Amino acid sequence: FSKSHWIIGSSGGLYCTSNSGASWSNRNTSAGTVRLAFYDDILGYAVDAQGTFRTLDSGNTWLRTQFNVNEEMHNIVICQDDPNVYWASGGDAGTPGYLLKGIG
Repeated sequence: FSKSHWIIGSSGGLYCTSNSGASWSNRNTSAGTVRLAFYDDILGYAVDAQGTFRTLDSGNTWLRTQFNVNEEMHNIVICQDDPNVYWASGGDAGTPGYLLKGIG
């Protein structure tokens, strides 16, 4: 978001810093690797092995919007025409995979 405000997704959750990485705050706990996509400086989505999260305040708080995906998610993208619509791809190795459409 700026030189000092960053959001990252890791295997343990979503983390935020407002001081260029000198300290980090855990914003939620997640299952598996987290993938992030932001529409702008305020609205963003994250996806993990159990579903999706949404933030409306630059990543300071995250609410789960979809549950029980139960598979590794590989990517998430936001519709450029409607920031309330997103797609996430997932699936296990050796399977056809799937595309999840979500409404935030």
